Amino acid sequence: MRESADKCPMCGQDNKCAALKKSNGTCWCVGKPPLPSEILTQYEWRPCFCENCYDKIIAQSKQNQQ
Repeated sequence: MRESADKCPMCGQDNKCAALKKSNGTCWCVGKPPLPSEILTQYEWRPCFCENCYDKIIAQSKQNQQ
């Protein structure tokens, strides 16, 4: 079953992107480094991960590069 676009594809936490909502504010992810393409491919190129999962992905990616 496919996750709702309003939820983080990794953990399922509510995570409606501010940019997609067309709200006055910007999403927390604006200006952050991009996620590795292998992660985006795994999650069908759905980049709206929650901030917590994003931080975990970036930390793991940095660890793998060492």
